[in-house]
Amino acid sequence: MAIKIISFGFKYGKAPPDAKVFDCRPLDNPHHVTALRDLTGLHEDVAAFVLSDRAAKDLASRAVVDAQDGDTLAFGCVGGRHRSVVLAEKVATTLAAFDYEVEVEHTAMKH
Repeated sequence: MAIKIISFGFKYGKAPPDAKVFDCRPLDNPHHVTALRDLTGLHEDVAAFVLSDRAAKDLASRAVVDAQDGDTLAFGCVGGRHRSVVLAEKVATTLAAFDYEVEVEHTAMKH
C-alpha cells in the first residue's frame, strides 16, 4: 500500500490535478508568531503550535480516514512552509504506522 503526500503553497500554484487536496489555510498560522515565522513545519515548536489547534487534528484524522492505496494527498497553506508541512508530516507518520509505504515531498520549501 503506497501513498504520496505533498505539502505546497497556494501562492506558488496548485496541487497535482489527481490529488486529494486538504486546505490548511483556515488553521492558526505560525507565520503570525514572531518566534516561529522563520522556522518551518519540520521544527517541533511549529508542529506543536499547529497541532494544538483542534481543527488541525481533525483535518489530519480526516485525511488518514480518506486515504486509499495509490492516493496522492496534498496539503496546502498560503506559503507552504508551516501548516501544510506539519499536516503532511503528521499524516505520513500516522499512515506509516498502518504499514503504508509513504513518500513525502515539501514542494514550497524549495522556494
